[in-house]
Parts: sequence; structure tokens; C-alpha cells
Amino acid sequence: MKKITLLTFLLISTFTFGQKIVDLSDVLANVNGHVTIDGNMLQAKYNTKDQIIVVGEDMVIQDRSSFVFNNVIIQLSGNVVVKGDVRPKLIDSYIFCKNSDGLKSKNIIESNDYSDVVVGEVDYIKKLPAGSEIWLYNAEGKRIFKGKKEETHGFSVPVSRYDVKVVGHSFQEKMLFAHN
Repeated sequence: MKKITLLTFLLISTFTFGQKIVDLSDVLANVNGHVTIDGNMLQAKYNTKDQIIVVGEDMVIQDRSSFVFNNVIIQLSGNVVVKGDVRPKLIDSYIFCKNSDGLKSKNIIESNDYSDVVVGEVDYIKKLPAGSEIWLYNAEGKRIFKGKKEETHGFSVPVSRYDVKVVGHSFQEKMLFAHN
């Protein structure tokens, strides 16, 4: 019975949290010249408001290349390899990879853990006063959590960006929930 309940939750959460996975391994494997990945255009192409998660293996950037990532989260199962002069531009975007020696940015996160994030472990949530009422919204604007700070410790969400409303205090847009 527990397996059926867990499977049902996983299937429902896949649709509830608003993520669209797009595999662009072939594009990221050899960036030679200029590459633009625009989340807004991908949302229009796939007719969705979901957060666009671009997946790939390694990202290899050749000499004198550039890339622009706009409104996407890139999740690599490997590394970012830079072979020369590179001009990156990350607009409202993040790159998750195992290692990125040749390219450093606050928007490039070296991590091996892309599993779900417990909301109560997110730094912003940890810093809130006890008893704070939190409303959490996915990329589509659907409320996926409403409750007290103390109730967030058992609630998990996929790595993505969420809007967070702390009733009577603040509203944060597109806050990244990921493992540190």
C-alpha cells in the first residue's frame, strides 16, 4: 500500500510542480560559435507555462564562443568544459553541473544532487520566524503549499524556481530551490 501511495504522489507531483524537461544534449555537447537557449521561446514552442529544465551531459565550449541562456535551468550530468575564450550570459538562468573549472559565476552551481529539495531546508525558509505562514507557487502560478514554517520540513519539491509569499511580510519571485 505504501508503494502505491508513493507512486501516486510522484506521478501527481510531476504534473503539479510545473516543470518541462527538454533534452538539448546535442546542442550543449559542442558550443562552437553562438548558442541561445531562451526559456520563453521554449515555453511557447511547447505551449506551457512550466519552468523549462534543459538537461544534457557535458557542456563543451570551444574557443571564441558565446552563449545566452534566458529563463532556463540547465542540469548537466557532467561538467562544463571551457576550451578558450568564452563570453557567457546567464539571464534569470542557472547551470547545475558536477564541475566548472573554466567558468565561474553565482549562477553556476556545482552539485551532484538534483533530487527533490525539502522546503524547510532552503536557506530563505530557515531564516523566517517560527510560525510564519508560507504560500509556495510553481512556475504556472499554482499554489502548491500553504502552511506554517514548521510544516515545510516534510514537504519536498523538485529543483526549480518558486514564488514564495510569507503572509504579512514579503513576496519573493522566482526563488531558486536547490541543494547547497
